Amino acid sequence: MAKRESAPIHFEKLYCERGIEHIGGIDEVGRGAYAGPVAVGVVVPPRIKEEELLQEPFSLVNDSKLLTPKKREIVAKWLLTWLVDYGVGFASPQECDEFGMTKAISLAGHRAMEKLKVIPETLLTDGNRPLLGLECEKPIVKGDQLSFSIASASILAKVTRDSLLCSLSVDFPAYDFDRNKGYNSKAHQIALLGYGPSSIHRISWGFINDLPWHYYFKSSRSARPCTGSVNVLQ
Repeated sequence: MAKRESAPIHFEKLYCERGIEHIGGIDEVGRGAYAGPVAVGVVVPPRIKEEELLQEPFSLVNDSKLLTPKKREIVAKWLLTWLVDYGVGFASPQECDEFGMTKAISLAGHRAMEKLKVIPETLLTDGNRPLLGLECEKPIVKGDQLSFSIASASILAKVTRDSLLCSLSVDFPAYDFDRNKGYNSKAHQIALLGYGPSSIHRISWGFINDLPWHYYFKSSRSARPCTGSVNVLQ
């Protein structure tokens, strides 16, 4: 039998034993990117058994950063058929600039929650504080590696955001978004020096200060919401 490599279900079992029927997981991706929206994934999985974690695709579910792009896509497609419910929400680069990252992540998370038909009674959250400010949130440090539900949310958010950045690379070919997904890379730095930021860059970020005419780039622009209505996973 395969060795278990997945995130554990300790916290899911803990709350299940307390009589909680619907236990969810939530996580964000894109916090440190130079461009593109921040994304938040939320999932409501069915009950999981320990022995299932030894079998693929269960055994592949872990922090999205620990998986190859190919494995993430395989797991994401399976999750969509297995989960009780799920949602991915975005906050636009303009909202990241205007409201700051904490508020932008909260906006994206609430947009993800609005897509759910099954609302979790307990929401396992990656980090040391709630993402959404809800009473039902239970923060877990390194939760994307310690909770199967959070890891699942991390994978869906990552695959959805990566797919969106790949599609945006068609409109902004100079920045190599299909490879760097809006994060810092050498090609991205060179493009920024040559072309300046695009309309999907976060112009409040510090990297703008290193560009020519940075005062111009930091001129005010109104925040525009990013609804995340396009589901690139289906």
